[in-house]
Amino acid sequence: MKTLRSVPAMKRKNWVLARRRLFTMWVAGTLIVVGLIAGGFIVGLTQKSRLVGTLKSLGAPVFDKTGAVLDGPGNYLRSALSAESLDTLLIDIKFKHIEKIRTTRKEVLKLGVLNTTAEDFVPATIRYRDRSIDVKLRLKGDTIRHLRGGKWSFMVKFKGSDQLFGMRRFSLMSPTVRGNQLEPLAFALLRKLGLLAPNFCS
Repeated sequence: MKTLRSVPAMKRKNWVLARRRLFTMWVAGTLIVVGLIAGGFIVGLTQKSRLVGTLKSLGAPVFDKTGAVLDGPGNYLRSALSAESLDTLLIDIKFKHIEKIRTTRKEVLKLGVLNTTAEDFVPATIRYRDRSIDVKLRLKGDTIRHLRGGKWSFMVKFKGSDQLFGMRRFSLMSPTVRGNQLEPLAFALLRKLGLLAPNFCS
């Protein structure tokens, strides 16, 4: 078995130089990546990145996703430091009614599909800001992905003429069930194009 000491001096010197070059290239590449990310954060804190426009004016090839990549660090930092808070929608439901829902969920997980009827609805109360509204709700979803984990999907119907967000009937779902922000963005694009799209709150 050869060791570094047993290798001739010239080969040993070349090996050391190659290792140094490789290490130098790795350090330089790391610094460049860190610099780009840090620059994106700094630019994002002050204003929307104008790097894409600058690159285009210089004739550099810029792809459609370049702007999103360059603006990403700044957008993330602005959202993380934002003082905005999301509205909270609270649902009050009696123990016996939530137990009925739990029983239905267990059956659905065994069968692999949700078959609903009008008798599956249970009474509940939604509290939103200074409002308290009586509703009825049930589990929602054609597949069990709507009922996995701790966030279940619900169909909500309002009684009488009550409404919320301009709707008298809507679904509550985990964002992951609908591809996170994919569906809201698709609906927003349809509205921008002047096409019909479902009302969507996220």
